[in-house]
Amino acid sequence: MTLSPFLRPVRGQTPRATPNLHRLLLTVYCLLSFFLPSLGGEIFSGRLYTVPKQIYENQAFEIHFELEVSFGSEVEDLRISDFPNNPDLITVGRLETASRNRITRGDQAINLLHFIASARCHKPITHTFNPTLQCMFVERRTSGFFSHWQSYPKQHALDPFTLRVLPLPDAGRPAHFSGAVGTFHLSGRLSKTTAHPGDIITLRLELNGQGWLGNAVMPVPPTPSLFKTYPQKEVLREPLRIQTEQVFIPSCTNATELAAARFCFFNPATGRY
Repeated sequence: MTLSPFLRPVRGQTPRATPNLHRLLLTVYCLLSFFLPSLGGEIFSGRLYTVPKQIYENQAFEIHFELEVSFGSEVEDLRISDFPNNPDLITVGRLETASRNRITRGDQAINLLHFIASARCHKPITHTFNPTLQCMFVERRTSGFFSHWQSYPKQHALDPFTLRVLPLPDAGRPAHFSGAVGTFHLSGRLSKTTAHPGDIITLRLELNGQGWLGNAVMPVPPTPSLFKTYPQKEVLREPLRIQTEQVFIPSCTNATELAAARFCFFNPATGRY
């Protein structure tokens, strides 16, 4: 029989641990307490909601995610299942950290983590999801003189989340509506405001704002009878900005005015075109 060198058997007696063995056991315990993860942290609650609450199709909105966890804890690598992630239905950006706050509930300190993602629904929907969060839970642990971060996977069922997206109304929809949803501003300027017959005048239009332009096109002023008109050219297109140029040549001194250009969009804040 082979015995540990820290044990000295005495005939007729049960082997007893020497002080060296006590020190060894204490060292092993400290090492285990340092390297083994502690599963003491908790996820108390989590919920998803939209801002604004009432949403129309193709309206830009935000998905907010609030998570309550043990004080001093964090979460990483967030993954939410049973969540509207069908690209044919919705476009969702990355969840970004918006704030971290300490709150107190009773005598317990809690970390309130707030995340925000941009989103846009391509079609109407009313559906209640039952999402589940999977993440890496990170917490600071203290063992003796040592303080360190530990991370381990964690899962938590979130509150049910109802996504309700309304269709754009048919009532009041203009015939020239091209699908823009949000708030937009149309401005224009002429290359010159004083001209002679035969002079080249360039009309520059710019459309910008907030929301979703999609495939919307810049409006073209009605063709004036006293001007020679060339086709409009798009010189810039960005997600929320369009610029165009169009040439007009007055044919006589009575050519003094171009007709107004009008752009139609749906304003989700007012529910009107």
